[in-house]
Amino acid sequence: MNFTPRLRQILLVMLNEELISVKSLSEQVGISKRTIQRELEYIDHYLKKYNVRIRSKAGRGIWLEGTEEHRDHLYRELKDQNLMDSTNREERRKRLAVELIKDQEPKKLYYFSNAFKVSETTISRDLEKIESWFAPYHLRIEKKPGIGVVLQGSEKNYRTAAHDFIIHNVDSSVIKYIFEEDEKFNASAIENYEEIKNIFKILDDSVLKRVCLCFSSFRDIQVNRLTQESYYELIIHVTIIVERVIKGEIIEHNEKLMNEIRKDKNLKAALEIVNALEEEFEIEIPDNELAYICLHLNCTKLQSVEMTDCDFGEEEQQKLLELVHEIIVAYDEVLSNTLKTDEEFVRGLLVHLKPTLVRMRNSFPIINPHLEEIKEIYPDIYKRCKYVGKFLEARTGYKFPEAEIGFLAAHFGAAIVRQERAKEKKRKVRIGLVCASGIGISRLMSSRLEKYFHSRICVNTYGKDDLTPFVKSNNDFFVSSTSLEDDESEVVYVNPLLPENELRIIETKVSKFELLAGTLESDNDFNRQLEKINYLSAKIRFVLKEYRCIEVDKEIGFRPLIHYLTGQIADNQVFAEIIEHDILKREEIATQVIPQFEIGLFHARTKGVNSPCIYTCVNREKTAFVYPYLQNMRAVIMMLVPYDENAEDNSRMLSSISEALFQDEEFLEAVKTEEQEMVRSYLSDILKEYFQCYLNEL
Repeated sequence: MNFTPRLRQILLVMLNEELISVKSLSEQVGISKRTIQRELEYIDHYLKKYNVRIRSKAGRGIWLEGTEEHRDHLYRELKDQNLMDSTNREERRKRLAVELIKDQEPKKLYYFSNAFKVSETTISRDLEKIESWFAPYHLRIEKKPGIGVVLQGSEKNYRTAAHDFIIHNVDSSVIKYIFEEDEKFNASAIENYEEIKNIFKILDDSVLKRVCLCFSSFRDIQVNRLTQESYYELIIHVTIIVERVIKGEIIEHNEKLMNEIRKDKNLKAALEIVNALEEEFEIEIPDNELAYICLHLNCTKLQSVEMTDCDFGEEEQQKLLELVHEIIVAYDEVLSNTLKTDEEFVRGLLVHLKPTLVRMRNSFPIINPHLEEIKEIYPDIYKRCKYVGKFLEARTGYKFPEAEIGFLAAHFGAAIVRQERAKEKKRKVRIGLVCASGIGISRLMSSRLEKYFHSRICVNTYGKDDLTPFVKSNNDFFVSSTSLEDDESEVVYVNPLLPENELRIIETKVSKFELLAGTLESDNDFNRQLEKINYLSAKIRFVLKEYRCIEVDKEIGFRPLIHYLTGQIADNQVFAEIIEHDILKREEIATQVIPQFEIGLFHARTKGVNSPCIYTCVNREKTAFVYPYLQNMRAVIMMLVPYDENAEDNSRMLSSISEALFQDEEFLEAVKTEEQEMVRSYLSDILKEYFQCYLNEL
């Protein structure tokens, strides 16, 4: 029997659930409860041939009754149905594009007409329409009289088009489904799997599965740190390579690229991939293909950014740093000084730009699945980033698409949100994580949440049956991968994979609850508040007591300056070396010399100090330093924060000082002229005001 697409989706969901409420079923399928009931009203008549029937029980839900063998028969039948609706022009044209991509042998119009159940005239019109999709890839549709229709172009462009088509039209949960076929997924995941099997079958299922098997055994750190989107993109890219090599279609030789990869840090990972594929498929993969795998690795993004990710080589790093600073100024000249001191932002933008520029240089597509969400979350920031995009186009000569503008907006948005949060008092948010049993996949989800939100949340894991009134009252909201019969609690329903877009939805909730009064906290937290007040007052006294201005020669170089200052500040030589290393490492990421204010604001988190501290430095002649790197600055300010559990409070305290430097010209001038006691007086006023604000927030 040919089931309707809607009924097929309903049955697929029910086959993956032992018991389900009509409400939950309607939510998963995306239609009303009344429509569900109407669809199921006469279904028993059609299910009879499969020896399966629908059963229901008031207060419990509905289910499909039948032996495992009969249910499997129905499931296979539903999976094997091709539901392409020929009257749907968009769907038909997508499939026509697939036919041209997956088989480069000429086919006559009659073949397509028969396959899609439409006239040859309609097929001709469809071919004209989809020609514009292939044009950016320098591919053309050729109609050869007496021979047929075929897609023409270079092997490289063909592969790029195939890869891009899959990324745009197939959800990444398909790859996850293939990785773990025994996992149960929601209707969307099942439909997406059917989509790639029946409509978008550019890739051979068996090849894709074997490539996934190879990737599951990789131990390369860089590959395992890729974002989910980059990881799946790489799998698709490699699967296309394997299929083309098996068919004898080898990519064109590129001598320049071959020379570039010889010293590439991703060459080792690319070789591991190639060796695994050659062993699995018993094929020989040429060096040309190795070079393109290495190039693709250079275009990928990482889950998190570490110091070593910024190590691009001195010359390349300097150029990228200059570009990052220009981007920040192009975004907002007023905010630029503050943004440049956000280490996480600068490092993230630095690591993001490198693969982006590699993609543009090699005409790789930039795909941003979250573009519309970014536009909605950061509308003003996105608008500003469009101007940044125009600046970058003029600066680099590359066209910056909307997708990349979206990524830039996400980076700037996160930095500005961090700035705002630094001024707010927040509490830890309690999240109840729910899955069917409370074990297994929930551990992976819990790890993903904790890695994303760090100390902002506390995660408690529950099974569906654990949600007692006490549990509900002890959590701010719940995150669940399974349907809950609960209309009272706030619940965010998610895919077990917790993709980026769902994490952002959860972040919206976290941001809301962390600013609310701590109703879940103990009412008797007076002792904790006293401890924090005592800690902060002690640290403020230490900053004021330890502050001093240090004099040096005006000809001193940058590194000797840092070496001398850290030697003066530290308790011993070991701590001096630690502080010096951390300051220089921070300076490598983004210079802290600020020419327009004639100062260098060097700061770092370091294990070389036990308390936050601040020092200033001028030369003995009270004039500008002459060493070129110091760019005519007249004073140095060094701020250090220890690695401890009070990092946020310490950073906020010293940030109040750096903010005052940029806002109070008299304070800044006192720093430049070695008015030590006057500077100490300014520091006292600034920290007194900060302390008062801190007390008001308690």
